[in-house]
Amino acid sequence: MDYNLQHILDTLIADNYNSNKMNRPLYNISVTESRAYPVYRDIMSGIYTRYFTCRSNLTKYGPVCEINADQYAGLSANPNFVCVQLPWRICGNPDDTFFMIAGKQVKNPGVKSQNKAIIIEAAHKIPALVYYLKNLLEYYQEHCAAEGTTSDIVVNPYTTSSPKYKPNIS
Repeated sequence: MDYNLQHILDTLIADNYNSNKMNRPLYNISVTESRAYPVYRDIMSGIYTRYFTCRSNLTKYGPVCEINADQYAGLSANPNFVCVQLPWRICGNPDDTFFMIAGKQVKNPGVKSQNKAIIIEAAHKIPALVYYLKNLLEYYQEHCAAEGTTSDIVVNPYTTSSPKYKPNIS
């Protein structure tokens, strides 16, 4: 995070702390965005767990950071941060489909609808998440490894044993 942005953020937090006369100490903990990418097992299952955090006094419009599982474990116990984890869909039909069962039309929600519902549910804890997660098909794969296509899986450059997802940039 840029020093000026961090300074502004810390000033806003201090001002809010002083104006609300909160009785708990303000810990100056800096959170660095550390986004992980789906690995092979995530692609096989079609669901990738994403972790997000925001300062507890800035959840409505404050900056949201995507963090990794280790950071989530450390920050979730800190009262100065609100953390959520999302089961993000990355495989399947992107759009809703409809079919007939016993003469009634049934909706089968697609990836976009399911991810939107996940965001709305998580927005109860971090409302700013709605503004942060706009691409409902982020990390989406049209053909998952579970369906027999592995063309979008590449070897992680940091470890040779773990395949890593290559983002779908279009």
